[in-house]
This record gives sequence, structure tokens and C-alpha cells, in this order.
Amino acid sequence: MRVFPVLPPVPEPPHPDDPRRDLALDVVRSWSLLVVVLGHFIMLIVLWRPDGVPETGNTLTSGVPWPFVTWLLQVMPLFFIAGGAVNWRSNERFAGTYSQWLWQRVRRLMRPTLIYLAALAVIFTIVTLLVRRDVTDPYLQGVTGPLWFLAVYIPVTALTPATTAWWRHHGLASLAALAAAVVLVDALRLHVGETWGALNMVIAWTFVHQLGYWYRQGVPRFAAMCCLVGGLGVNVVLTQVLHWYPTSLVGIPTERFSNMAPPTVVLLCHSLVLFGLFSLLAPWLRRRFATPRMFRATARAGLFAMTVYLWHLTALILLTV
Repeated sequence: MRVFPVLPPVPEPPHPDDPRRDLALDVVRSWSLLVVVLGHFIMLIVLWRPDGVPETGNTLTSGVPWPFVTWLLQVMPLFFIAGGAVNWRSNERFAGTYSQWLWQRVRRLMRPTLIYLAALAVIFTIVTLLVRRDVTDPYLQGVTGPLWFLAVYIPVTALTPATTAWWRHHGLASLAALAAAVVLVDALRLHVGETWGALNMVIAWTFVHQLGYWYRQGVPRFAAMCCLVGGLGVNVVLTQVLHWYPTSLVGIPTERFSNMAPPTVVLLCHSLVLFGLFSLLAPWLRRRFATPRMFRATARAGLFAMTVYLWHLTALILLTV
């Protein structure tokens, strides 16, 4: 019995002038994961103790300016924004069943993931048999970190039929409701118990995914500028004036909690900044990446982005060793 329906192979990327797709979304989906890879390569530090045992460190803990670098390198919300726009269109046009549609949306993510997990099972078994755990653990503990993305993106994608219906009926009010829910969960997390924050793994990323619906519907230039300036201004107040939240947009040991896992209202505002910037730059991206050379590079990056994202920490560890 087949668990997933058999679907035709993934087609070749269409011509950049194809009116059925938005090239700006292709650019974001192809390159945003690779920017995350670059950020991880910048962050990792390996320190060697006198007894030869390695310890991993984080560049972001090296000085005051480094947490602000995450305001430039934290681009994961762009992937969710683009995913929202593409998922809405795909769900509207798909003629099959819901399960067929969902597998179509996630199969390009899951196929390299299954290969990655099978390879890790073999690698972990061999390494733990041949090398002491006090040497291997600092390296191996973070290798599966990239999988958080799948654990969030797939459920948010699965909610697309419900969230698009919500958007069609309530529009921007749905974003306001989700933002209010994130603020409420933040208050419960900070004043009642840390475990409440787990709710924002779904609520906050659903908000970001919902921004893609707004983009697809059309964002006035003034509204995009308000998102950019307003989101940045709120984050400056929350992190630099009131000091209610850490500066870094990724989790680092020197901060009292993480803005990323689970997401806080600071990451929500950062998503608005990226959304506003992307909406303003989308026409330029369509023109710039429509050239044959840039379009081919974007298409290739899209084919290999997930594989590179999954394997980049393993590659970095092998390079360090």
C-alpha cells in the first residue's frame, strides 16, 4: 500500500517571462536558505582545550556589534513569506485531493531530508563506535538543527486551505489576530512559564506565511514602507530602549532567552521589516533576475538549496576536523 500518491516528475523551470509565476518569489525561495547557510558558517567557532577536546563557540558572543549582524542575516522569514504566496496559488489551481496537493508541496523538501537522515544514521553509528563521546558530542549535537525548519514549515503549509479561507474573509484582520496571539503567548512565556512559548512556533510562523497572502493580493507602496519602518522602530524600542527582549535574532548563550526558538514579537516585527523591503524591491528583482545568466543561477540554486541547507553543518564539521 502506498503512503503517498505517485505524482509526475518535477517539471523544468519555465522561462523567466512566464506570466504564471512571480520571479521575485523564485529568487527569495532559492537564495534565502543559502543566506542562512552563510550565517552559520560565520557563527561557528571551535576552541581546543589543552587536553585536545574541542569546544564549540559562537561568533555572536564575541562582542557588542555581532548580535546586530543577525538583523541582516536572519532571512528565514522570507522563505515563509514566499512559501505563503506560492502555496495559496498552488492550492487554488490544484485539481487533485488535499493529500496529493500537500505531498506535491513538500516532496522536494522531504526527498533530500530522507537521504540526509539515512546518511546521518550511518555516520553517527560509525563515529560513536570509533571516537570518544566527549570529542564527538560538541560536533554532532548541532547537526540535526536545520530540521527545525521542516518541523514548522510543513505544518504551516498543511494549514494553507484554512488560512487562505481566513484571509479571504478577514484580510488584514487575520494578521492582527495572529500578532495579538503572539504578544499574549510572549507574556505567558515570560511571566508564567517558558513552555507557553512553544505555541508561537506555529502562531508566529503562520503569521509570516500569511504575509505571503498579502503580497500575492498586492501591497501598496505606502503600506510596505510602514511595515519596514514600523517593524524596525518597534524592534529598536523593545530591544535597545526598554531592553525587554534580546538583540540577537537567533539564540546565543549570552542572551537570557531566544527570539527565534520559539519566535517572539521581535521576530514578528523583523518579518514585517523583511516583508516591506521585499515588497518594495520585488519589481527590481524581477528585472534583475530575468536575464538568462541570473535566471539560470536562480533555477540551479532552487534545485539544490534544500540539500545544501541540510548538509552545510555536516560539511562545516568535516572541514573543521
